[in-house]
Amino acid sequence: MKSITLHTAELDNGGTRREAGVSIGVGKAKDQIDIDRAKALVANGGAVEEAVATK
Repeated sequence: MKSITLHTAELDNGGTRREAGVSIGVGKAKDQIDIDRAKALVANGGAVEEAVATK
């Protein structure tokens, strides 16, 4: 999972509020969201995983 689109407002790893509809990267950087939180958000409908384009 590289990034998700939020359906609800959430805080990124640095504590900045991210609004619904925003795409956010998954990782450990301050402007990303932790993988465990991302998985939980997708599982409960708070976000969707973004599809990775392939050739």
